[in-house]
Amino acid sequence: MKRPLCIAGVMFALGEAVCRFCLFTDHKEMAMTIVVSILVMILLIPGVVLRGRATFFRTKKINVRQVLIIEIIFITGMLWAYIYYGNIRILPAGTRIEGEFVLLEKSESEQGYSCIFEGDGVKFYSFVEGDAFGRNASSDSSEEASKSVAVGDALSVAAGASSDEEFLRVGRGYRITAKVSEASSASNPGQFDMKRYLSGKGVVNCIKLERIERFPERDSLIRSFLSDRRTSLAHSLDRLLQPKYAGILKAMLLGDKTDLDARIRKMYQKNGIAHLLAISALHVALIASFCKALLRLAGFGRKKRAVLTIAFLCLYGIMTGFSEATQRAFIILSVSCMAEALGRTADKPTALSFSFLVMMIIQPQVIISSGFRMSYAAALGVTFADSIYRSIYGDERFTDMNRRYRKRFKLLVRGTVGSVTINACMLPVLLDTYCEIPLYSLLINALVIPMLTIVVAGGFIASIIGLIPGCIYIAKAVLLPAKMILWFYEKLCSVMLKLPAALLNPGHPEMYAVIVYIILLILLFVYIIFSSSSARNDTAGVLRKLLKKENRRLRKKEDRRLKRKEKERLTKTVERHLKKSMKVSRLHSLGEDGIRRYIERRYAAIYFTGCFILAAGLLCFSFFSNRHTNFAAFLDVGQGNSILIHTSDGVNIIYDGGSSSNKKSGENIILPALKYYGMSHIDLVMLSHGDIDHVNGLVYLFEEAELDGLKLDRLCIAEGAVMTKELQKLLSAADAIGCEVIYGYAGMGFAAGNAEIKVLYPEKTQKTAGGFGEDGKAFGSEKLSEGVESLQGGETNEKSLVVRVDFSGTSILLTGDIGFETEERILQNMETKELTGQKTLKTDILQCPHHGSAYSSSEEFIAAVSPRMVVISCGKHNRYGHPAMSTLERLDTAGCDVFRTDHSGCITINIKRGNLNVSEYTE
Repeated sequence: MKRPLCIAGVMFALGEAVCRFCLFTDHKEMAMTIVVSILVMILLIPGVVLRGRATFFRTKKINVRQVLIIEIIFITGMLWAYIYYGNIRILPAGTRIEGEFVLLEKSESEQGYSCIFEGDGVKFYSFVEGDAFGRNASSDSSEEASKSVAVGDALSVAAGASSDEEFLRVGRGYRITAKVSEASSASNPGQFDMKRYLSGKGVVNCIKLERIERFPERDSLIRSFLSDRRTSLAHSLDRLLQPKYAGILKAMLLGDKTDLDARIRKMYQKNGIAHLLAISALHVALIASFCKALLRLAGFGRKKRAVLTIAFLCLYGIMTGFSEATQRAFIILSVSCMAEALGRTADKPTALSFSFLVMMIIQPQVIISSGFRMSYAAALGVTFADSIYRSIYGDERFTDMNRRYRKRFKLLVRGTVGSVTINACMLPVLLDTYCEIPLYSLLINALVIPMLTIVVAGGFIASIIGLIPGCIYIAKAVLLPAKMILWFYEKLCSVMLKLPAALLNPGHPEMYAVIVYIILLILLFVYIIFSSSSARNDTAGVLRKLLKKENRRLRKKEDRRLKRKEKERLTKTVERHLKKSMKVSRLHSLGEDGIRRYIERRYAAIYFTGCFILAAGLLCFSFFSNRHTNFAAFLDVGQGNSILIHTSDGVNIIYDGGSSSNKKSGENIILPALKYYGMSHIDLVMLSHGDIDHVNGLVYLFEEAELDGLKLDRLCIAEGAVMTKELQKLLSAADAIGCEVIYGYAGMGFAAGNAEIKVLYPEKTQKTAGGFGEDGKAFGSEKLSEGVESLQGGETNEKSLVVRVDFSGTSILLTGDIGFETEERILQNMETKELTGQKTLKTDILQCPHHGSAYSSSEEFIAAVSPRMVVISCGKHNRYGHPAMSTLERLDTAGCDVFRTDHSGCITINIKRGNLNVSEYTE
């Protein structure tokens, strides 16, 4: 069997995936059916698909014993996963734990530190607030002080820690007292899932620290030493560069993203070069090459170089945190070094399969990590690209070109094949993770990757020189080219984001579409590799087939023309036939070289066209499947409110967007949901009022609209709305991006696609009629020339913008934070059409006023609205006691179906011809 590790890795992973699917889904009864089906497929595929091929088997005859070995590996993968998951200890919330632990990982944010501790083979995650360590503790610098000092009622720490950064160091031992808590999981589409992320790292238990003190006997000497070296190199870079560039280099070289500028990080991600900010295979390969070169200059032999390089890469991986990409790169490069030491050539598919197999054995849960999937998708792209290039071009030297440009053209062709293949492999993973694709990433990567060697080498050398006293100016001189390149990266990203369609946001792909795409892509790879290779080895056969095919096509074409055309046009047809026949004859006269060129161009065209069609097909399918639906999504933003509405003709509406319990609701919840649904063009943003729990997320969207690829057309706020600081920020951000601001009042309405929007409150303060013309522009509510100071009103909540949205035979009433007083006024205004333009308040879906407060949702109002379902947006265990029991009782008495975001997460109501289908995200 050729390349046995390739088959072993795939079968082992497939067995683990089947076991995980059966254990953690509601399809346990399908386990036996799935296993039997896969075993039968393993028997059939070698005999049907691979028959006559010597790709994986040394002979073209299938050996039954080899097939049985494949099935045994598949079953072994299932058994290993079953044993692994069976031994995982998930502790119930509230369990008290005490013991000695080692700090494995630590990352810093504005709020505090995310830490992963390990003790007795079990990993625990804990988030420690930044001020929890008593910065005003004793100034005694001794870290071994055994006393503990209480900080409030939350945490106790060892005395003598002058700062939390000094106290918490990777590799150090600690004695901890804590309680197990539940990990936060995603409650909205597109939201970062902390529980899933930690599970991919092998962490299934979260703890809340109550007491922590140093325990030096538990220190890990190697980890502690490497952590100190990492800190020294980071401080060296801080002294040599501006904070912005130092943060980039620390992320690239040390895996430390603490000081990485958030805007820079987002710019790199939006342009498809975020992989530069991670310790990936590219970085590790450059470091390994640099290490080998130094050892070669030092006179070390081949075997010693290999051993020392592997040891250095291992220490480097431990120092930088050993991410999934770093682990993969370390294993592959270790195999390459071992092959070099033994005088052999490393086989890329085998090395990749070996690394995959090792990682799946050590930690099967790593397969759910997005970083793991991206890393191996890119690696598979590199492997397939190499095979495809060799199959199409072989050892082609392009001798028909000018000698000066042959090498460059060969590199260009190889790079193009590689870039297209890598992007084709990564497309489904990127869509599933980010729901958007940078259109110009191929071009940007082609420009930035060749200069990465200078950045990495210059950064490492300069950071080491910077540790030597008196050599800071030398280090800055060495670092100057890297600094200039980083400046170029930043400007390039900024310019590319301003180009048309820089970001394609088709929305989330359906799983079956991704599966079909992967199958077709693999079939395309197999066809190109097998067909082009056989064609290159049989040029005479290709010529015969070509002549037969061309003559047959021309004869059929001539017969069709004879039946349709008149005799005077027959002469022209014959002439064209002769010209094409002569063209084929000329091809025949070119000989073997000419046929080979024809084969190369033909299969290259087939390959590039096939990749383009498959990628465009997946993007278009995701685009149309996300847009041809009617839905309203009530996001779980905590204690706040945010509603997304989408119509089947592509109209996107946002009503409110903020949270008092989540300051980053716009960045972490609303924006990912918009990307998930493919809503990058917002036709109308409506704000009920200026309280922080309704507006702070919208402020982020407007301020970062250009960088996030959002287009916001109109902003509608209530006329007479009370001006708050957040509302003033929103209006300033809207003016900065040229968004039209309109002020709504009762009676104003317009049509947006198949949706009709009618404003019911507040009452108009001007005598002019309000509304929108056919061009979609507002009339009767002119922009206030006096500025935001002229917007003065009564109480904020009672001035909420109340609107009714009708589309696809369904109506939604959005009420903001109105109370009994405003509800009564709306009911009174219903008697005079001049104010509301509505005959009835009867609605299918009601956004419960004021988060279900006891002072809203009166019996009269509920009876007038008569909703089929009511959605309450509130946070878990909020301090306001929302929703009130009295409100829930009134809704229950009215016979309404009540849904709550604090219980169900995001509540999505799909609407089709008046039928409502409710899906709860955390159901």
